Amino acid sequence: MYYILYRKGYIIKKAINIRINESLLTDLDSYAKELKCSRTYIIEKAVKIEIYSSEEVTQKRAKLQKLKQYQDLEFLEVGVDDGIK
Repeated sequence: MYYILYRKGYIIKKAINIRINESLLTDLDSYAKELKCSRTYIIEKAVKIEIYSSEEVTQKRAKLQKLKQYQDLEFLEVGVDDGIK
């Protein structure tokens, strides 16, 4: 594993190793060549799309947000009862 360090406002990227089906890798290479971009670019975009559009992830984030709001509300209620302003 190695790191690619970019300075002066650029993103620091970390190299990873993955296992991928050979036919999918062939498709990835063909797509990258067609778009004239790197495999990394395509994989980053695909991962971002999956993370931000995944219904499961969205539901978990919503539950965490509700839990946080409930915890904040509970704290405020306790504060009011204890005379804290």
